[in-house]
Amino acid sequence: MAPDQKQVEQQTFQVLNCLFEDDLVGCRSFDNGEIEADGPEDDSFDPVLIADKLRAIADSFHKDPQIQATVDELDAAVKEMKQEALAKAVSSSVASLVNSQVGQRAEVAPELQIIQASMALGRYVKKTYPNMRIQLQSAIGNFLNQNVGTWITQQGGWARVSQL
Repeated sequence: MAPDQKQVEQQTFQVLNCLFEDDLVGCRSFDNGEIEADGPEDDSFDPVLIADKLRAIADSFHKDPQIQATVDELDAAVKEMKQEALAKAVSSSVASLVNSQVGQRAEVAPELQIIQASMALGRYVKKTYPNMRIQLQSAIGNFLNQNVGTWITQQGGWARVSQL
């Protein structure tokens, strides 16, 4: 069964938690106490697998010189500790990355480009400025839910999007 909008929002934060976490064992949740099947189901949600796929995509962005300039803007916003400034910095940073040559691939849906750029930004900041991790994780989660949450829900949730 495909998740609804609220479930996708919660899943977004779970995926980001796994993306930013060094120890992935704690990322999997067994809410109902049952053992999960070995093979993936069509609509199964595993934040660790999704984060792994997004991590691989995000790491390819690290060669883009545009990313350092965008991270400087984020760092300034975090130092000010203003959520509005951080939200604006995330939005403009993702837009810069999407508009850079790395994001200009016609075969990739605009929503996927936003997701890829967001994950690349998050991974880069996590490695470069670990003190920004918590604030940035929250800001990126809110950004993704606002900008592509409905699209993710329409696709059938994160499990389906990660297969695209």
